[in-house]
Amino acid sequence: MSTTQEPFEALLTWLDPDDREAAGRAYEVIRAGLIQTLISRGFSNAEELADETIKRVTNRVLEIAPSYEGEQVKYFHGVLRNVMKEQRLNREFTTEDFPIRLVNEQKTSDAYDCLLSCLELLPVDRCEFILEYYTYQGGHKIRTHARMADDMGLSENALRMRAFHIRNKLEKCVRECLSRIEMKSRPTPLESRIAHRKTEPRA
Repeated sequence: MSTTQEPFEALLTWLDPDDREAAGRAYEVIRAGLIQTLISRGFSNAEELADETIKRVTNRVLEIAPSYEGEQVKYFHGVLRNVMKEQRLNREFTTEDFPIRLVNEQKTSDAYDCLLSCLELLPVDRCEFILEYYTYQGGHKIRTHARMADDMGLSENALRMRAFHIRNKLEKCVRECLSRIEMKSRPTPLESRIAHRKTEPRA
């Protein structure tokens, strides 16, 4: 992990200001926990994403350390949730029923922008749920859905229904968003008349 020495030293001090060896052990435990969480969520690049999470925390530690209250590990896992969310947005949703297939959408397309906006409108837990539900395929998808149902105390049918309702809301939101963009792109009556006059042959 590439971090500048000063922020990394500040990170270790934040983890344990009195014992550098204890801080180092805490760092390793946190990193191992991040990796385990990522592996359990099906990320093949778990170590890379764990290090990215630690890098983000390290870059902010001088800002957050003076006022942060609570266990430091919880802050790391909060940052990890954002990293996982970003990774899922960069994967292809494997169901044809989902409104947008992200990998096939240019990152500057209206459809992609609308989907991001609609995902942001969802409560965090629902956003993370729908991203995880539609990310995987094949046997991994089956295992992921079974684990999600078990974690949430739901039957797999109830899990499917929850995903169905959230997906429907997203589809409606994306359609409305695209419709608003289309309306804005239409010329006004005055603009249409001006354009028409420019194309008329001169006498």
